[in-house]
Amino acid sequence: MELQILGIQLVGIAIALLIAFETRVLYKKGRFKRKDIVIWSSVSVLLLIVALFPLTFANFLSLFTDIGRGLDALMLLGLLGAFALIFHVYIRNQETQRQITDLVRKVAIRMDEIEKKKPVKKKK
Repeated sequence: MELQILGIQLVGIAIALLIAFETRVLYKKGRFKRKDIVIWSSVSVLLLIVALFPLTFANFLSLFTDIGRGLDALMLLGLLGAFALIFHVYIRNQETQRQITDLVRKVAIRMDEIEKKKPVKKKK
């Protein structure tokens, strides 16, 4: 049992460090906004804390919920967090699609205007 928890902890620590590293790289490249780095840095720190102290965090979490076992509360919190992130990605995807639609519409209108200004070539 102890070895299984240690393996899961190592995977959790590796994922947390990977998220933190990738967040920093993307921010330096200008592909992340300040809001993004705050969110993902917080997620990586929280994941690191949970990975290092899973039972302590689970017991702490059970104090604030009506769920008897802390690990059940932790699983529920993880599931709710995953749904929140999926919803966030969905909203950003919808916004990106709207921006692409607007851009394509503007390009099409501009190309139509250019086409109308071209002189008509006569056939010989």
